[in-house]
Amino acid sequence: MPGIVLRVVSKQSYTAPGFSGSTQTVYIVVARAINIAQWREGTLEVRVHENSSLSSTANLYACAEAPTEEDPGQDFVLGFAPPYTSAPSNPMATVAISSATAGGLFYAPLNHPSLTTTYSNLGGFVRLVLGIPVPSAGTNTLVISVDLSLKS
Repeated sequence: MPGIVLRVVSKQSYTAPGFSGSTQTVYIVVARAINIAQWREGTLEVRVHENSSLSSTANLYACAEAPTEEDPGQDFVLGFAPPYTSAPSNPMATVAISSATAGGLFYAPLNHPSLTTTYSNLGGFVRLVLGIPVPSAGTNTLVISVDLSLKS
């Protein structure tokens, strides 16, 4: 079963500054329109690098997406729409990043969002959305890199 490992996010830092009394999460689109049409199985892999600090769990979501040149300004993303103030409702994968310890590896299999069977047809494109909790004091900083391990 041939496969490929796609580096979809090179080492990058994401920060959520503190806000007194906050219980919110900041949602950041970290990659969009990743073509996975030729693959049937996939795993979302997240590496945590040095200089990360979290007060609670952050989540990386993989969302089904269908971009088109006919309407490039429109987001066609399943379960996630502007203004991006809540978590995606039907992600293909959710990776819970529970520790900011450098060397941490977190992963989850990709699933078609409308099917319950793992490793069914994945669809055409995927978008990655990072949810970082806003702390009541200080900052949450996550330095990550992300791969998609895909197989036909």
